Amino acid sequence: MDIRHLKYLSAVVNYGDYQLAARSLFISPQGLSKAIRQLENELGLALMEKVGRESRPTNAAIELIARSSQLISEYDMLLGFLCTDKKREVLRDLEKLTLGVYNAGLRGDIFSNTDFSLLFDRLQPIRFELIRRPSAVCLGGVLNGILDAAVILGKPNADELSYHRIASIPVHVSMVVNHPLGAKSGIALSDLNDWPIAYPDDLRYIPNYMKREFDRKSLNLTFEEVPPKSEEVDAFLEKGGLFLTSPYGFIGNKTIERPLGSDGEIAFDMYMIYREGEVYSIYSDILFFFRNELNKILLTIRNR
Repeated sequence: MDIRHLKYLSAVVNYGDYQLAARSLFISPQGLSKAIRQLENELGLALMEKVGRESRPTNAAIELIARSSQLISEYDMLLGFLCTDKKREVLRDLEKLTLGVYNAGLRGDIFSNTDFSLLFDRLQPIRFELIRRPSAVCLGGVLNGILDAAVILGKPNADELSYHRIASIPVHVSMVVNHPLGAKSGIALSDLNDWPIAYPDDLRYIPNYMKREFDRKSLNLTFEEVPPKSEEVDAFLEKGGLFLTSPYGFIGNKTIERPLGSDGEIAFDMYMIYREGEVYSIYSDILFFFRNELNKILLTIRNR
């Protein structure tokens, strides 16, 4: 097996698009497609499938890349070692990078088990500072020049920013263990009609997004202001309230979580953002890292 073909497949899985993946690899889309077909023939597996007019990675492709990501990373690091002088020349205009990565607290830190040292190593010799804050704080940090780039929930509405979608994060619902909805393996959107929902005041864009989705489905939901503090949330849940989280959100001794909606029906979109015109070569490395990490995390969520 040619490890380059694995890397090519990894780029398609992470970028979600043949054109972007080919551009990142400095090869033609036709050459990339040919390499993927060769890998399919060698493995005897379908790695891409047609969905409408689009070609998308199969579950087998996603799992293959999740399991081989360490091998690919070591291959990249070896190439980086061999090309150190060239890389330093490309990066000489950027000595330090400050990256904000969202942490929604009780809303869920999907990166709680992420080993960011792999990203630090990948970006050497740049001095790298990681800041974990809510999405709104990270967004403001990039706009104000405090952060060079950030990974946030929600598509930014600011002309001075460039952004790239990383992945969609499924929404879960937290509730007390004896809640009537707790007997269900998954929560339908219509189930939310009868229960108060904590208004997600710590996620700036989410309320309007949810309202549009729920209005479109003719749902009449009741939202309440609940400060994102554990004692306030506990009291709200005890009276039958629901708390929308990521799959790694608020879980205490007295609470459980269930997925909301059918697959992909309601999700939080994650984006990488940076100021318009301030594009550095390492941004592609950061984007690749988070797409690869999210693929592994989402595969774990699907299999648990």
